[in-house]
Amino acid sequence: MFKNLRLGSAQARAIEERLFAEALEELSRGELRNGLWAKAISESEGDKDKAQAIYLRLRVQAMKDETVIMEAIMEASTSQSAKEVQSVADPKGDGRRCQLCGTAVTINYGDAYRILCKHCS
Repeated sequence: MFKNLRLGSAQARAIEERLFAEALEELSRGELRNGLWAKAISESEGDKDKAQAIYLRLRVQAMKDETVIMEAIMEASTSQSAKEVQSVADPKGDGRRCQLCGTAVTINYGDAYRILCKHCS
């Protein structure tokens, strides 16, 4: 149990290190997120060195947040696609059937809107 906790923490720290490196590279290239930069300046009371440090922290958190948001979107999309496939394939709850001929089929999740058997596709 503790080994898994340590491994998870180590992975989180390694990911965070990569995010900080990416944020620092962006800062070095002058690629700033205006809203984050403004917040960093505000929090640093105009001290540019402090603002850069604060910006890095804010940017890393923003990258983490974006990852969480994208994962949620992907999960919702996958969940919705699965529901759409099920409702199209089995509208009456009587088994997975081809939309054209009614033959029992295996659902192709790559084609969420048409469920066709080998003969009809």
